[in-house]
Amino acid sequence: MKRKLTLIILALISSLNVFSQCEIKSKLDATGILYYSADPVKVFWTQAKSLYCGAFTDDESFYLQFYPEPFPQKPKKKKKVKESAFVTLANGEKYELDFFDSRYISEDTIYVMQYLIPNDAVEIFLKFEMTIVSLHVGDETGFREYKLKLHKNAIREQLKCLIEKEK
Repeated sequence: MKRKLTLIILALISSLNVFSQCEIKSKLDATGILYYSADPVKVFWTQAKSLYCGAFTDDESFYLQFYPEPFPQKPKKKKKVKESAFVTLANGEKYELDFFDSRYISEDTIYVMQYLIPNDAVEIFLKFEMTIVSLHVGDETGFREYKLKLHKNAIREQLKCLIEKEK
């Protein structure tokens, strides 16, 4: 019994530290731009849909990338979703994020949507956690709204890590 309790406490402590540790990865894209990113984190989950989110930078701007599930099948014609995303922060303010890129990866088993955080909003994203994300993933459902329940603070922590990396 004592051993089980110890294991549970250790598991809780380690799960609390997951986002306080910064593990930044770098990737050079085909155009020669070096991007720095943190691993995406599950911020929303139900049996019907889920959403992962992560932050990345090119040392000039900051971006959010979303991995919605389920995602639409890859279209036969190259047609990208180019609608903006909308993020509501804990202070109640809603921000429009401009479309940056979207693509299917890992043999079309993952769909990632990337958006630019306005430069004047980065400081606010550092202060307040995200509470709602609205995305148009390109299917017949239109905009999907995700009221975040899991790891709402993860993006704040990732942005802090990316900024610390720059110093």
